[in-house]
Amino acid sequence: MIFSMSTFDSSSDNLLNNYTVFPQNVGKWEGTVRFLDGDLQELKRYQIAQTFAEVVDKWVLTNTYIYPDGATASQSFDIIPTSPGKVKLEVVGENPRFKDYQLTALEQEDNIITFKVINRATGMPREIETITFMGENKRIRTATIFTETGTLQGFLVIKEERVK
Repeated sequence: MIFSMSTFDSSSDNLLNNYTVFPQNVGKWEGTVRFLDGDLQELKRYQIAQTFAEVVDKWVLTNTYIYPDGATASQSFDIIPTSPGKVKLEVVGENPRFKDYQLTALEQEDNIITFKVINRATGMPREIETITFMGENKRIRTATIFTETGTLQGFLVIKEERVK
């Protein structure tokens, strides 16, 4: 759903009430991550568990990656309202991987969110991800991943189900 600036109520008791698609993420999700190269050949695969929680005037997203060898890694983001249907993401904690990037997301239609990871210095996209909700408890995330110079590096496909 695309919003006009006049629909964003910054005086609202809860800024999150201005959004319709982001709240569909709230809960715990589990699924499989597949990385594909530019020729669509699978490079790696692992499991993901994601929690998406609503807190005062923001959401908190935590991805936990579960690798085939049993190792895990987690990354959290604060998702902060900025304008109608749009948010910015801020890394929780120190992660040099994201320090040079601007992370934003935008609600589209009634069931789609588009995330952008943009290099602050060059304006080049590093990743463009789309989340498509397929009912209450299923979603598909697809991403196009670029090199630092803007050429195609590969793709990411995640099929998830809500578990809570």
